[in-house]
Amino acid sequence: MNSETKKFHSILDDEWKSNAEKYPEWATRLGDNRFNDKLNDASYETIINRQEKATKLLDKIKADNMELLNSIDTTGKLDENNEIILTKIIEDLKK
Repeated sequence: MNSETKKFHSILDDEWKSNAEKYPEWATRLGDNRFNDKLNDASYETIINRQEKATKLLDKIKADNMELLNSIDTTGKLDENNEIILTKIIEDLKK
């Protein structure tokens, strides 16, 4: 795995961990039971904050890894967890 791929996977791994805490109900549905005692925070401020962070993250991924993203789109190199987290980032942007 080259350094750009490692960097990209590191970003997605960090987001996976962060999103499990931010979206405990989502984490539980995916089998991560560490946050079963919590509910998602659906306050307006939190939603706006998440959207801003997701936009910045997607911009960072695009800026740092555009060539890598293009190759992933055509070759399907994302593993299941990374595909899930990238989909979650895009969903956050649509809200």
